[in-house]
Amino acid sequence: MRVAHLAVCVLLLNACSDDKAASVADTTVPDSMGDTSGDTVGGETTVGPDATVPDTTVPDAPEPDTSVPDAPEPDTRETDTAACEYLDERELITCGQANVQILHWKDFGPAGCAPYYTRGADRYETIEALATAEGCDATCVYVARQAVSFIRCDGLGRSGWETHNADGEGCLEALYSTSDGIFADLCLWAQYACYCEG
Repeated sequence: MRVAHLAVCVLLLNACSDDKAASVADTTVPDSMGDTSGDTVGGETTVGPDATVPDTTVPDAPEPDTSVPDAPEPDTRETDTAACEYLDERELITCGQANVQILHWKDFGPAGCAPYYTRGADRYETIEALATAEGCDATCVYVARQAVSFIRCDGLGRSGWETHNADGEGCLEALYSTSDGIFADLCLWAQYACYCEG
């Protein structure tokens, strides 16, 4: 009887130990428990929040280039053609029965530009071209040689003239350019006639 009772206790004890083992919760944490990226709930995969902290640092901006570029060296080479520096000389020429004034333009600069002539607004490259176009005689071209100032006959201020001479054969000795016209004889000029004898 005692053996049978002992066998029943052993059976009960085994039965109790199986229930206790079944009722104790498993407290081991599987490797994937901390990883929420692959949890499956009801057959769907859920993604946990991203626990990484975003990088909010701003990269340093590059320093602006404040250097001033070097100025180009000036070109000191001489140009092939320099600007013409024309000055006019008043000359006299006979056109028909009258003596008229023309301008002889000469370059006094280093460029060496060609001279030319003008009468009024018309321009001519040579004195011969001017004489042909204007009906003038180019044999005697009178060039200014001397300027004179004097007191007018009426005593009202001063006046003056320019003496023009020509080098051609058969030309007059001189022509006088005044504010009242061109004269071959100053005594024909009223402002000067008082200085003439008899």
